[in-house]
Amino acid sequence: MQVSQKTLDSKNQNLVSAYLSVKRSKGLKDTTMNEYSRSLSMFEDWRTKPYEELNQSDLADFLNHLIKTDGGTASTRRQRVSVLKGFLRWVLTGNVMSGRLSGPLPEVVAYLQVKQDVKTKEQVHVTKEIMQEFLGECNTLLEQVFFSLLFDTGARKGEALNIKLKDIGRDEYGNYVELNGKTGYRKNWLHDSLAWYLPYVNGLSADPERYLFKSKKGGPLNPSLPNEWCRRIVKNLKAKGILQPTDKLTPHGFRHTKARYLKNQNWSDDRLNLWLGWSAGSSMATHYGRAREEDVVSSFLEMTGQKKLDKEDTHIVCPSCHSSQSSLVKFCPSCGHAMKPEYAFEQNSKKDTVEYIAEMQQAREILKTLKSLPHLAKELGLETA
Repeated sequence: MQVSQKTLDSKNQNLVSAYLSVKRSKGLKDTTMNEYSRSLSMFEDWRTKPYEELNQSDLADFLNHLIKTDGGTASTRRQRVSVLKGFLRWVLTGNVMSGRLSGPLPEVVAYLQVKQDVKTKEQVHVTKEIMQEFLGECNTLLEQVFFSLLFDTGARKGEALNIKLKDIGRDEYGNYVELNGKTGYRKNWLHDSLAWYLPYVNGLSADPERYLFKSKKGGPLNPSLPNEWCRRIVKNLKAKGILQPTDKLTPHGFRHTKARYLKNQNWSDDRLNLWLGWSAGSSMATHYGRAREEDVVSSFLEMTGQKKLDKEDTHIVCPSCHSSQSSLVKFCPSCGHAMKPEYAFEQNSKKDTVEYIAEMQQAREILKTLKSLPHLAKELGLETA
């Protein structure tokens, strides 16, 4: 009796669903499950043979298919292949009844490897100066809050988008956000983002389940939106000469910047792993925060006495109210005073212009006229003693 293709497709779909159900029971997050589902859907759309008849050549063809159709990086393809290996091990060792989730892989996928991408130009290291310009190109406070949070915490884009009001707060150390990433819960305290974050949060509803970055439908913003914002801003910064034409910066680049910055502040790998949400013993701190040529040059020049290594200011003290503020801000969020003399220069220069002097003269004449009218002067509090 010949089994119809429709029946086979239904049976295979049931296997995929059963496998995903088993993986979900292990406590995997929704974002991870979505990646599992997408990877297996791509494989099922491509596959034309029964699982038992697949060979190494078939799987190599599938990998070539991914390269042509899926795009993305080698890291993405490696993730898809890893999902496929686990699924085929489960299917080919008994699936629903006795399939293994660990152990030796079937030979058909055991030697399937993804070649690392050819090294490309690294993402821009976002200095405080670049970040000030970047925030100045944002169209809305929401954009400023989102990117300043990425810069401040090094959070993954998806982690930031899934923050709810119940995940934010303040303790004895300061304002913080609680993040739930691939390795579970962690807390990041805020500093550089506070000037934008606080007025934004104060304008939101008190619903603890509300997303910090909410879409019109009530859920988190679409992940593609921050990518669009970033592309627009980077294009503007290149046009202004702040970034070079070949420079690369995506939302994930802020995570690289934070890792490198913390590493240059002599944070140990275990602290980096904890702050950035990597598992204990992970080597990601080495990958993300690895030294660049300019780091080597600076260290060499310092070592040979040719220059002193410049350290970025992590904070500046307001000259008026003496509060400690991020070196990103130009005016104190607490009292409004210019944080550095150069930030007040534009306003002081304006006072020397002919237009400003004329406007002040007109204002004095108006005040003089108002004071000469007793009833108005009394009503406006302009009476002289």
